[in-house]
Amino acid sequence: MIEETILVQLTEPLWTAQAVHLASALARNTHAKLVFLRLIWVSHLNYLGSDLGNPPISSEDYEQLREYTATAEDYGLEPVVCSMQAFAPLAAIAEAAIHLDAQTIFAQVPASRIPYWQQFQTWRLEQRLKPRTLYTLAQTAGRIPATPYIIVKAPARIKS
Repeated sequence: MIEETILVQLTEPLWTAQAVHLASALARNTHAKLVFLRLIWVSHLNYLGSDLGNPPISSEDYEQLREYTATAEDYGLEPVVCSMQAFAPLAAIAEAAIHLDAQTIFAQVPASRIPYWQQFQTWRLEQRLKPRTLYTLAQTAGRIPATPYIIVKAPARIKS
């Protein structure tokens, strides 16, 4: 039996926290392996594969990584953390998914001011990942999404 792999891109904290919860629940229910992908952006192509493109993890990023790992452990999982240098993040996500043989990928496609560019990038990433499944989650534009709720009126009292 081949164990499936679920890949989660570590990016903006709110988005990542949501993705980790969803991916962990999915991994627990499907008995899949959970992999966190930490992309290290390099400013120049010559830095790829060199120590210049591999700075140490910051204390803030380390604490967030510990929180994500603790969340996964709450679901009974032991996630694996992979770091990868990247000049083009979406291409790097596709390469990592192929290399790690991930069947399910949680990735954030960056928002754009150019109309439909984000949709185009999402489509391109989906094409590169076929037949894998890509989840991008709803973009929150930096805001915490409101918790849905309803208000129910108390039934009117019947006078006797």
